[in-house]
Amino acid sequence: MTHGFFKLALVLLAVGMLLPESAATAETRFLKKLSVEPLVNPRDWQEPFRPGSAIALMLGDALSASGEFQMVRPGPKFRKRRTTRAMKGSETLLPEAIMATPISQYRIGGRVMVFEPETDPPPEDRTQKEALRHREHAEVEVVIDLVNVRTGRSFVKKTFRVTAQEGRTPFDPEKNYLDYEAREFGRSSMGRALQKLALQMQSFIAEVLMDVPLEGNLIWVDKKSHSVLIDLGEANAVQVQDVFTVFSLEPGFTDPLNQADLGDKLTRQGIVKVVEVQDRFAKARITAGLDLTAGDLVVPKTRVRLKKKEKRVQNGDIIWGAFK
Repeated sequence: MTHGFFKLALVLLAVGMLLPESAATAETRFLKKLSVEPLVNPRDWQEPFRPGSAIALMLGDALSASGEFQMVRPGPKFRKRRTTRAMKGSETLLPEAIMATPISQYRIGGRVMVFEPETDPPPEDRTQKEALRHREHAEVEVVIDLVNVRTGRSFVKKTFRVTAQEGRTPFDPEKNYLDYEAREFGRSSMGRALQKLALQMQSFIAEVLMDVPLEGNLIWVDKKSHSVLIDLGEANAVQVQDVFTVFSLEPGFTDPLNQADLGDKLTRQGIVKVVEVQDRFAKARITAGLDLTAGDLVVPKTRVRLKKKEKRVQNGDIIWGAFK
């Protein structure tokens, strides 16, 4: 009986290994490219401490530590027209055109609206006992904006407001606090408020981008060998046998009758299948399509949409872009 059960378990394990990867797993394992820009400091801010830069640094580290994204440096805006060069049946992006392709998929920016390390200062004539009992009350409010780097369109905006009064030491804006993980930083109420803020923003970004597919670019096309290179690799959890759909994109597509903005026009050009993976790029074989061009958009062929009841992000103070 025991031997029979053991054999059955081995058979089930072998069958499970042969089954194709589930759609949900295939979609969620990819690491999307994100970049974080320093937030704009509050109006008339003159102190050495730069809250916009500190918040961006903490958010970028929180997103990286989550293991759900590949964090890259902010890149230039995407150009609609790109320069290519044909060489013996192949086409590749010229260096200036490669630099113009979106390095990150989404760029996170925003503004610090409120930064008050002490919103409830103690009275000047306080006693020593009152001074010991006093807790600094800190408040910070920011607006973040997730922008699609390829199209330049805002995907979503959200306002975050965090308060804290657990700190035991005053926050000194004269210091730079380059090491936000230092014990001194966390002892102040503002330091704790900023730590809470970073985690709230990281959680929100992970949720709103959960259903967004990974995007990359064709950076080299060889029509003779039916091969291409894409700017996605191991850093994005791309694997051999992954299949991508290739699209050409026309941003800012307008209605010819009334000139209304209809969003971005995607035209499917073909399908490629990954045959070799490097750290930040992969080689793929063209399995369908003839007009693939360096600079085209690539998206994983398997895309899973969450059911409405599974979405946890509440609208509240969220402003969705017109073409999210």
